[in-house]
Amino acid sequence: MRLKRPILIPTVLSLLVGFILLFALSCASLRGSEKPKRPSLADSSFVVLMPGAMKPGTGWLFGTVVDAYSGQGLPGSIIQIVGTKMGAATDLDGSFKIIDIPTGVYTARVTMMGFREKTKRGMTIKQDTIRRQIFRLNEHHMFFGEITYNKDPRVQ
Repeated sequence: MRLKRPILIPTVLSLLVGFILLFALSCASLRGSEKPKRPSLADSSFVVLMPGAMKPGTGWLFGTVVDAYSGQGLPGSIIQIVGTKMGAATDLDGSFKIIDIPTGVYTARVTMMGFREKTKRGMTIKQDTIRRQIFRLNEHHMFFGEITYNKDPRVQ
């Protein structure tokens, strides 16, 4: 009886090769410039080197949420894939990553306190691909009625 090679070994090997190459790239960037570029999962070169990292039949959504006026990233924005339990919050520069999204067509909703909600319909997630999306949010000004302050707590 001949043992079949498990599928796990190629996946682990591709991950190992990806991390080794990522480490080599980060070391090279440290030597060549005064301000090193920190590699991240969002680097497409990193993902291309690791084909076994995605689950079969899924894709990834990477992107940024920015202020429409200034172009600055909005940390703490919430991205939701409508109709699923998938979502993410943006990091300090406004970027986010949602991985292992089953293939299909989705609607994404982005919310942030002080900004208008943004909805993107018809986002196609393809198998073994990364979709990049930029969401530009407009400020939302809330106006309240007159506020009256009475020093005497008995007066209403």
